[in-house]
Amino acid sequence: MKLEIVALTFALLFSAIEIRAEDIRVGFYNAPPLMIQQQNSGIYHDLLLQIGAITGDRFIIRYFSIARLQRLFEEGKLDLEPGINPSWRQQSNTPGLYSTSFATLDQIVLFRPGSAVEITGPQSLAGKQVGTIRGYFYPFFNQSLAQGDLERIDVTDEPQLLQLLERGRVDQVFTDRVVQQYWAKQNPQLKSYPASQSLSATPVMMRLHPARAAKLKQINRALSQLRQQGTIEQIFSQYR
Repeated sequence: MKLEIVALTFALLFSAIEIRAEDIRVGFYNAPPLMIQQQNSGIYHDLLLQIGAITGDRFIIRYFSIARLQRLFEEGKLDLEPGINPSWRQQSNTPGLYSTSFATLDQIVLFRPGSAVEITGPQSLAGKQVGTIRGYFYPFFNQSLAQGDLERIDVTDEPQLLQLLERGRVDQVFTDRVVQQYWAKQNPQLKSYPASQSLSATPVMMRLHPARAAKLKQINRALSQLRQQGTIEQIFSQYR
């Protein structure tokens, strides 16, 4: 009789997990090491796997251009966009709902060897061309970019951004510290490319479509658990 009760308890628990589990459509774009399209991996990929292990959800990941990803989110055809700060989506007709912050991205300037200048303020690069990612916001230089003091040379992803430097198309690009560390690890030659100090620290979150509002509490609980366990830091450290 006791064995039957135990078996029934496990069956009910398993059924509860299955009922709770949902397919969540996720939009990625190629931005190594945060999202690595060629290997279907990266920091956000690994983090969602860990969240899914806690919530029971299945995160269905597909890659798009940034513009198409945002359009699909607006249309309700995507449920989640990872690693977003609300200030980046202020102009969206569907700003979305945001989880608690799970990491901070540090903006830096990466230079070609021999081209580094000291960054003392937003005007330090006035009159220069700077490599940027189309659709990205750069808080430290927002005003300079808006006023036209800097010329953006937009590309679609991080690999193309690094190519701008390697080919001498520009002398500097805007990127994040974690991206610079990843590429220096992949290509030792890039260790000779000087980087500025951290210019701004931006907290990033999971952006949920309002239609999936019921999932926000579960995701927040999972992020809290992973943060306390040190799992999130471990994931980031694997790509540095």
